Amino acid sequence: MNRHRLAVILCLLVSSQCMVTPSHAQLVPSGSLDVVDRYQIPLTMSSEEKGRIETAVRDFIWHRWHEHIPGRVDVTRFGTDAETTFSFTIGRDPQGRWRVFIHAKRRHFLMHERKPETIQSNNDYVAVLVRRVEISSDSTLVLVPDSEGRAPDTYRLELLDANGQILLRQ
Repeated sequence: MNRHRLAVILCLLVSSQCMVTPSHAQLVPSGSLDVVDRYQIPLTMSSEEKGRIETAVRDFIWHRWHEHIPGRVDVTRFGTDAETTFSFTIGRDPQGRWRVFIHAKRRHFLMHERKPETIQSNNDYVAVLVRRVEISSDSTLVLVPDSEGRAPDTYRLELLDANGQILLRQ
């Protein structure tokens, strides 16, 4: 599957299968974050470079989740008529449980009666579980044990909500 289709599927998964939660300000854990990484993926970027960024993001999220290290990574994807920024914040919720707080900000650029118009939407999600999966040769998913050391380009992440629904597979 090419990287552009993967990016579109990622955006669709996040927007259509997520449980909407309270506002972003209520979700972001208190205290300072020691790391905030930012990536931009323009429409013209090569598949190879997009793959490197997706791998870096996957590695960041898994490492911080698994080691219980607070942090945030922002990924902005640019399209022909839209831009979407996903902010993944890894930290504790008010009850002290580790979570991944996902904030998706979308801006759609439209022409309405020859005037430019921007429509913006914001959605917030909370992942209570992050797990690694490997996609086997027959396209089945195999869970990768937490204790197994793996390079981030050999697995995908699944972020699940409190109901066990997949919010994102990346």
